[in-house]
This record gives sequence, C-alpha cells and structure tokens, in this order.
Amino acid sequence: MKDNIICRLSSLPVAIVLLFSATSYVPGWAQENAPEPLESLYDSVPALAHKKHQEPANTQKLLATNEALETMRRVDRIDSAVRSKPVDQKRILTVVNGLRDQSSTVRFVAALAFRQMMPEGQPALPFLHKALIEDTDAQVRNCAAIALAYIGPQRKDSIDALIMALSDPSPHVRNTVLFALEMYGKAAAPAIDKLRYVQSHDTDVSARNVARALVQRLESPPLLP
Repeated sequence: MKDNIICRLSSLPVAIVLLFSATSYVPGWAQENAPEPLESLYDSVPALAHKKHQEPANTQKLLATNEALETMRRVDRIDSAVRSKPVDQKRILTVVNGLRDQSSTVRFVAALAFRQMMPEGQPALPFLHKALIEDTDAQVRNCAAIALAYIGPQRKDSIDALIMALSDPSPHVRNTVLFALEMYGKAAAPAIDKLRYVQSHDTDVSARNVARALVQRLESPPLLP
C-alpha cells in the first residue's frame, strides 16, 4: 500500500495539481482576455436585453466557462503563495482561505500546499485538521491526510485529527491516514487503541492489514543500538 501511495504522491507537486480540474489548464493570456459573463453583458447593453431570456443555453455555457476561469485564478493565487519566499502570514492566509473555497479543486490544491508552508505555517495546521475531518469531498480529505503525512507529527493535535479520520466513510481516505500514521513511526503511539479497532472491524481488507502491521510495530520493543 505504501509504495502505491508514494507513487501517486510523487507526481503531485502543486504545479501539477493545477491540472486537477474538470477543465483543461487555461493559459494566462486566455484568462486575461476572457469574455465578461453573459449576464453582465446583457445588463450593460440594452439592445441585448431581450436575448437574456432567449439564449439560456448559451448563457449557462459562458457562465460555466467564466466560473472555470475564476477557479483557475484562485488556484494560481495559492500556487504563487507557495512559490514565494519567505513564507509570511499573508501567504499562509491565502492557503487557509483556499481550504474554505466553494470549489473542491481549490480546496484540493490548498490542502496539498500546506506541505510547502512549513515550518512557518504550523500555527495554521488546525485548519488542515478541520479539512481532514469535515470537508465534504473525499479527495480533499485525502489530500489533507497526504499533507499531514509529510509534514510529520509536529503537533499533537495532528495525531488526534488522524485518529478521528480513521473513521472516515471513504476506505481510500482511511488507507491514506494509515499511511500518515506509518510515516509518524513511534510518534503514532497514541493511535494504538484506534488501530486495534481498525484491524478487527474495518470493512476494508487493506486497512485491516495495515492497521495490524502498525500495531505490531508500535508494540515491538525498540531496536538496541
């Protein structure tokens, strides 16, 4: 399981995540020259007002295109914040706001971006914990677990959040959470009771097997130097 997840993660820097969208990546020149929303165009040109109700299909298509462009602009802002150094409060806030975005694509990018904001972004980690536990999109929750796996056990509440996420309804998310706990090594000891439950009761065979291996590892005595 671990090797499969690492293979997936190795191709997920923020720049590549820009491609994770229902639409293709839109070049900057196209974004700058995008048409204004059709609703706005109708309102600003009286001669077109009568067409506002005659062309609902075209209106919806153009509004959808504009929405996709706006989503990519918000993704670009997060990407720029991650690439800029040093990491300051303004850039951290940009990523945090991304976790609250209405678009799951933007939240997906923001969750992964947290990995690039450390160590300066540690005070904002509770927002990533909240996304892991509460986001309505399983892919966003999965990305939050990925980010926490690589950020490491820098805060006790990160482990607390991962323990709660072991009850996630998605087996994919639960397996990624187990991967994160595996990355934490002995620091994952507070999760051992929950791991014992997972190894016996999880509905996913892979999750049960990984949890069993983690319990054995946590219970084993440390190797002598």
